[in-house]
Amino acid sequence: VFEEQFNVEAKEVTIKENKDISAKSLQSPFDEDATYRKKGDQKIQGYSVNITETCNDEGLNLVTNTVVKEATTADCDYLEDAIKATEEVVGEVDESYQDGAYHSPANDQYAKENGKILYHTGFPGKPGRFSFKKKDKK
Repeated sequence: VFEEQFNVEAKEVTIKENKDISAKSLQSPFDEDATYRKKGDQKIQGYSVNITETCNDEGLNLVTNTVVKEATTADCDYLEDAIKATEEVVGEVDESYQDGAYHSPANDQYAKENGKILYHTGFPGKPGRFSFKKKDKK
C-alpha cells in the first residue's frame, strides 16, 4: 500500500498525485481484489455489479444473470455475456434495453452479427435533441 500511494525521495515521503496511482492499486487491506473507479461524480471502491433481468409487459419477469467484476470494468463489457446468459434461461433474445454506458462499437457489431436490436437510453454527455417512441411493426 505504501509504495502505491507514496513517493520516497532522499528520505522524504510525499503523497502521490491521483493521476499517478493506478485504479487497480490496493483499496483495502481487507480485500486485495477491490479496485477504484470514478464515473462522473460517483467514486467506487470495490466492485462493479451487473444484473440482467427480463422486462415483459405481461407475465413473469426474471433476474437472469448477475456478474461481479473489478470496479474498473466498463459497463459495455457486460452486454454480450449478459445476453448469452439470459438466452440460456429464456431462449432467444431479440431486443435488449440498456442505458448508454453499454454502447460500444463491439456491442453494435455483436448485435448486427447475431440479429439483435439494442435500444440504448441515457447516453452520457449533452442531452439529446430528439426522443424516440417505439412503435409496433406493421
